[in-house]
Amino acid sequence: IVLEDSLHQRFNTFEAEPYYETMAETLRKYAMPIVKYELGSPDKKTYNICQMLQKSYEQLEMWEEYLEYMQYQLSAVSPDEKQQVMYYCLGMGKCLLNLGRNQEALEQYETWHSMYKKQKAGLSQNERSNLTECNENYVCPPLANLYFEAGNLAKARKYASSITAICQISILQFGYFFVICTAHS
Repeated sequence: IVLEDSLHQRFNTFEAEPYYETMAETLRKYAMPIVKYELGSPDKKTYNICQMLQKSYEQLEMWEEYLEYMQYQLSAVSPDEKQQVMYYCLGMGKCLLNLGRNQEALEQYETWHSMYKKQKAGLSQNERSNLTECNENYVCPPLANLYFEAGNLAKARKYASSITAICQISILQFGYFFVICTAHS
């Protein structure tokens, strides 16, 4: 996993491609068995390993494997651990979006957003600030885009209005929903 960063620094993308393929194959072969039988549910001891695994899946665009990992982790966490559930919903939404499974991605992002609205009142200022930042930068943009693509401009506008100004500029790369939504406001 750490090897990936050093390979990227030493070789251009074309030269590193065989190494990426080797790493992806190694992850496919060994990652989930290690997670299921060695690590179990994430805790403080395994948190860094789990984060590196997720980063590797994402960098190698192994969305099916990343989704399987997120689903497994979600099944291992108690529904009472709301922030953990939200974390896995966010990860699954990202995977599903990259797999082109837009309706399922929309459901995961909506679940996250719904939990966020219920949870934010009972959180400390710092926790609330972190979740609000996540909502504005990582949840509302795909929700706005997904609703725009589905033709639901009212919901697209609702989520676009929650996006931070910095994100509104960068979100234009995904489509024209922001321009349309703000023009009709």
